Amino acid sequence: MLKSDKRGLVGSLFTILDGSLSNRLDPRLLKQAFDLTDAETRILPSLLSGRTNTEIATELDVSPETIKSQVSSILAKTGSKNRLLLLWRMFQWAPPVI
Repeated sequence: MLKSDKRGLVGSLFTILDGSLSNRLDPRLLKQAFDLTDAETRILPSLLSGRTNTEIATELDVSPETIKSQVSSILAKTGSKNRLLLLWRMFQWAPPVI
């Protein structure tokens, strides 16, 4: 049940996030906010695009173990338990609102 305020207004507020706009997110915001390394920041766009560790490793010509380590570090630094929560954290810093 919705409650009205002193002015008698009733309603709700919601925000629509467009996940297809994730390519517009600026990884530098997370870099600054969570003190990410340059290497961690470099993999963020691929990570946020849903690529696997192997795909990112191939793209950057590094080992999948290196990417796994960097992803783990990013998740730890941002307090994200998984990639989905990392994406949500990124949306909190720069929401792609439509």
